[in-house]
Amino acid sequence: MSWPASAGSSSRATSSSPRSRAPRRSTTRSSAPISTRSSIKTLRPDTGSTSRPRLIDTSVAVELGEAGQDGASGDIAVSTLTLGELEAGLRAAVDELKKARRRSQLRHVEGKTQALAFDRDCARAFGRVYAAVERVGRKPRGPRVVDLMIAATALVHDLPIYTRNAKDLRGLEDLVEIVEVGA
Repeated sequence: MSWPASAGSSSRATSSSPRSRAPRRSTTRSSAPISTRSSIKTLRPDTGSTSRPRLIDTSVAVELGEAGQDGASGDIAVSTLTLGELEAGLRAAVDELKKARRRSQLRHVEGKTQALAFDRDCARAFGRVYAAVERVGRKPRGPRVVDLMIAATALVHDLPIYTRNAKDLRGLEDLVEIVEVGA
């Protein structure tokens, strides 16, 4: 499965240079209009291909593996944290059929994506992500902390993050391009 390239693309040459475009108005289904530099976009799956690399989070990776759909090799990346979540899901499965499906799903994702390590740069970027989430009055800890760490990976690598749970990344619109898939 591939998703079309987003309407706006980042003009940054490296992850440390500032975005050069002016803030835009954006709305999502769950919030009032907010000023953002990179709005949340909603895309439906299509059969076309995009050459722009993108990072998919676990919510999208699960479907990539379950559906057995192909993405163009090299244009889809995952954080190693996503691979960890998929591995944990495999280990948590109780019955053998579910384990076999999850193992197959994990292997499919590993074979169709480039894995980006959560490294020292990502850890530093996580500090920025943490602060941005706190600024909008959300708790950056708890069950969604891994999602924020995956967003930090996208920030470091200057990639848009494709997710089915854009609301979990609310507050990060000025840091990373968020693309909600199939909402």
